[in-house]
Amino acid sequence: MSTAHCDRNRTVRTFDFWNAVLVPKFNAWRHVLVGGLGQHSAMVFPALTLRSGDHVLDAGCGWGENRD
Repeated sequence: MSTAHCDRNRTVRTFDFWNAVLVPKFNAWRHVLVGGLGQHSAMVFPALTLRSGDHVLDAGCGWGENRD
């Protein structure tokens, strides 16, 4: 068995676990995560010195609340 095959199997298992186990838990507790962690964003974002045309990396965490 090649290393690439092993890595692919591990990746598929990881995605399967994420989709089957973690996504439902995140969605069930979304109100707690967004409400609680949103307070951190509310403190940090106003302090950033971003200007029109600046680029920002979205790490892909959450449901996109702060995308605008």
